[in-house]
Amino acid sequence: MKQYSGLLVYVVGPSGAGKDSLLSFAKSHFAQNRQGSQPMHFVRRHITRPAKAGHEDHIPLSSSQFTALSQDDAFILEWHSHGLSYGIHRNILERLKQGGIVVMNGSRAYAQEAARRIQPMLVVEITVQREVLRQRLAARGRESEEGIEARLERAGLELPPLPNHIRIDNSLALETAQHAFVQTLANSWQYVLHKETTHD
Repeated sequence: MKQYSGLLVYVVGPSGAGKDSLLSFAKSHFAQNRQGSQPMHFVRRHITRPAKAGHEDHIPLSSSQFTALSQDDAFILEWHSHGLSYGIHRNILERLKQGGIVVMNGSRAYAQEAARRIQPMLVVEITVQREVLRQRLAARGRESEEGIEARLERAGLELPPLPNHIRIDNSLALETAQHAFVQTLANSWQYVLHKETTHD
């Protein structure tokens, strides 16, 4: 585990919890309202899916391109989920060495490994009530009833113990969670230093 001067903010949450919307809002907010002396960098993930697939501004790669980068040790973090590969380029380490705050969209299953590789790290978990999540998944129309139930079961799994872990409930109006998320990022160092574990 490597200790850095900067902070990695590792954002997680089940599909339908609103991670992409919150990250997009926060990125725009901090671009317009530069706060504090530490720069905040929002990571673009390398993903093996087309550029226009999904709602995330990612770097699209073919499977062979991803494998080549992985073999060249280009990724400091990488994981595989639902048939896709995800990578975080190791150039984030320069920003962490310089004391910046790096914000990334992470995987719950990979959180412990990420914490093993990079510290300090603050996990921000976006949660949503089960019935609200069911309604959101059904409204998307992407999965069958069985697929929705499987996602709900995965969403109910608890994260493993992590040094710094905050929760934000996105069950109500999106604006409420947006405000909480922006405030959490703005105060992320204070959460780590005081080792607070929840934030609703």
